[in-house]
Amino acid sequence: MNILPVATVVGLLLAALLIAVFKVSRPPQPIPPNPTAPKHAVFAACVPVVCAFISFATYKGFDLYLNVHLAPPKPLIVPMRVGWFVGVIAPWFVGLYFAYMASRAVNKGLRAIGALEVLTCLLCGSFLLSASTVGFG
Repeated sequence: MNILPVATVVGLLLAALLIAVFKVSRPPQPIPPNPTAPKHAVFAACVPVVCAFISFATYKGFDLYLNVHLAPPKPLIVPMRVGWFVGVIAPWFVGLYFAYMASRAVNKGLRAIGALEVLTCLLCGSFLLSASTVGFG
């Protein structure tokens, strides 16, 4: 049993628990001075889901390829790293940005969804970081 993935998951669960405790115990946040319009907030709430799907599909595609071939051939190392950036890292940043936009909505429900998506994007990013250091490092 590898200790690094277990410690990472335990740390992330504890951090999520602490964030949930502190988020519930503080007073409601006021509406920001320049909130996101409702139509834009709905779109911004959908984009992180698509970005998470793209990141997951790219990650699983690399995982399937590396499980069969065990290592990328030398000429494909640089394109695979570019693909890792374009397929995993860039969608994560885009999803995080749009989740932040959704968390600044006027509607309380959309703000809650956006805040949850920000936390989920951060959790997904830490998972991808730990998986990339273990699997592709």
